[in-house]
Amino acid sequence: VGNESAKKTLIEGAIGGKGLFIYGPPGTGKTFITSRMSDLLPPVVIPRYVEFSEQVIQFYDPDFHRMCPEQPEDPRWVKIYAPFVFTGSELTSDKLESRYDPNKGVYETSPIIKANGGVLLIDDLGRQKEDHNALLNRLIVPLENKKDMIYVKGSPIVVHTHFIPAFSTNLDITIMDEAHLRRAPLHVQLEKPTVDEIVEVFRRNLESMGEDHDPEVLERFAQVYRPISEGGEGMQPTFAHARDLAQIAQAVRIRKGEDRITVQTMEEALQQHVLIALQRKLTPMLFERIIRKKT
Repeated sequence: VGNESAKKTLIEGAIGGKGLFIYGPPGTGKTFITSRMSDLLPPVVIPRYVEFSEQVIQFYDPDFHRMCPEQPEDPRWVKIYAPFVFTGSELTSDKLESRYDPNKGVYETSPIIKANGGVLLIDDLGRQKEDHNALLNRLIVPLENKKDMIYVKGSPIVVHTHFIPAFSTNLDITIMDEAHLRRAPLHVQLEKPTVDEIVEVFRRNLESMGEDHDPEVLERFAQVYRPISEGGEGMQPTFAHARDLAQIAQAVRIRKGEDRITVQTMEEALQQHVLIALQRKLTPMLFERIIRKKT
């Protein structure tokens, strides 16, 4: 819903294989819209495993790779949809390397290699425990040379790493220096959604979950975000609210044993949402100071 300029940029990035930097306030759909970029890319064929020096390297990872219906006759290869590999504030330098997994008995490839043929998103950039510049520096060689190294018992193996990098943050764009921005020359700035946009996303979420609802439920939801001057509550709208409140309303309906979401069900869902409750309790200025500074 909305974000037409962002959609065009993602299409252009997929066509040209260019990385992108996406930024904006929390809850504006940065992660979601980036996750759709891999759907624009063609499928790829990768090896399931590779044996080297009597050691097994696992390339196909069902946690990140989705198999296509049609598969190669040779079972050593697997055809997958272009992968979307996601990592966030938990990312460390060590996690960007391929490591031996003693539980599996194989070498597990890094996110850099798993993303081959698709998109690698580093989300919440600037919130990692390590210096984010050091993490970004680790990506420069794979992005420039389209190759990376796996070390098996000290011996290097060269593998292809042709992926589109995406970096997402709700901090200022200045957290990236010029060397890193050259690897992600496209940019997307997302703004807070309008009331009509967030209502439409809320409606679609209810529809996708198969939830029936009274017509007044959408109006009650919209009233939360309309300006006080228009008779609303003046809450800050985000797409994340639309998703979360639809799920909370469903849970409230099920708990109450009802067959549809009513305005009363919606009221209870609103009372359960922590950010809505905080915004109602605090003045707008105080809420900004307490919550927005932390995000």
